[in-house]
Amino acid sequence: MSDPPPSSVLAIEQRTSLKPALALAVAFHVAVFVAAFVLPRYFDRSPPLRKPVIAHLVALGKPRDQRLLPRRETPPPGGAPAVSPPVPSKDPGKSAPAVKRAPTRQELMERALARAAGHADVKPDEERPGQKTGSPQGTAQAAE
Repeated sequence: MSDPPPSSVLAIEQRTSLKPALALAVAFHVAVFVAAFVLPRYFDRSPPLRKPVIAHLVALGKPRDQRLLPRRETPPPGGAPAVSPPVPSKDPGKSAPAVKRAPTRQELMERALARAAGHADVKPDEERPGQKTGSPQGTAQAAE
């Protein structure tokens, strides 16, 4: 009679060759690398251009009075003279109003860093145009 079948794969006396498995692994890796470098050339195209959506947060504040909103001024009728700006007088008795000094770059940076760190005592402006339900970071006066 014939020999009984082995109880374990490790007990098999015949060894399988390593060459076919190694050749198959190398062929698979070569195919993957070729596909990675060649296929994008055939299917690579730029994405279609999309129109961006620009959103503005509504500011926290009071709604502006409709009568105070800016409107286009109509020019005066053709015969009306143009108004000239007033000429400042050179009278030393009258002093010009004090000009507020513009903050230096160092002061502006310190303010910005304090605001970013949350240490600034910045309160929302009560008279700021906006909506009662708006955001303190908002910039728009009304929802569009």
